Amino acid sequence: MATAERPNIFNYTDYRLYLRDYYAFMKATTSFFSHRYFMRRADISSPNFLKNVMEGRKNLSKESVVKFARALGFAPKETDYFENLVFFEQAATSERKQYYYNRMQLFSKSIVRALVESDQSEYFAKWHNCVVRELVVIRDYHDDWARLAKDVRPRITPVKARKSVESLLRLGLIRRNSDGTYSQESRNVTAGDNPVAVMHIREHHKESLRNAARAIDTVPVKQRTCTSVLMSIDESTYREIEEEIKEFRSRISLIANTTKKSDRVYEVAIQMFPVSSLPSKGAGT
Repeated sequence: MATAERPNIFNYTDYRLYLRDYYAFMKATTSFFSHRYFMRRADISSPNFLKNVMEGRKNLSKESVVKFARALGFAPKETDYFENLVFFEQAATSERKQYYYNRMQLFSKSIVRALVESDQSEYFAKWHNCVVRELVVIRDYHDDWARLAKDVRPRITPVKARKSVESLLRLGLIRRNSDGTYSQESRNVTAGDNPVAVMHIREHHKESLRNAARAIDTVPVKQRTCTSVLMSIDESTYREIEEEIKEFRSRISLIANTTKKSDRVYEVAIQMFPVSSLPSKGAGT
């Protein structure tokens, strides 16, 4: 659908979506605009390259980013933001994504933050937000941030505890009652699927694994469960087990929701990943 005005690149965290919106706008406002016309302006010989990039079949290189920025008529700051946006989305590791995301915020900090908050993915940006959200509901801290911070494992600072509560209130994930206590609208929170949300979820999973490793040495055996199993399977079996894990996660969430009076916070982390390579194509079995 065509936009009423030319899209603003600083409003986007998905460069392919920006290109689709830009294309729709130009088609609606410029009779001679086409994929071929854009590629001529970009000085790229393939007339279908823009279409392939918009649909995710092709990526942009450093050279093609510069050519696209010129064809899009970007000013220098827009070009810099566009370049970081492209490499943010195309980054192969969460570390590289974080690097380009930080660069994006230099140009559009308030807008990017608003987009993150709109789907509540900021909730997952700091691992302790999840813990704080549960603790302030089951225990009355009277805004004693030092006591709240002390109850989080691993321990956080009182400043982080206060900022976490402020963030949860702002995102609507908890509400303050008239007596000063806190409550939740819903016990379960899920993130959106935009690239920023995915980045935060990846970091959240990694921090959960680090916390699990610490717990092996710091939490008494009677208060934790740690188990693993090694197996040899094929792709179809993996998919079947993956579905079982999803169903199991749903079942334990339902069990947890039946708790009448919670007195502690637990995290259940389930991982399944390969510890060998796939066989080479054509190799015998």
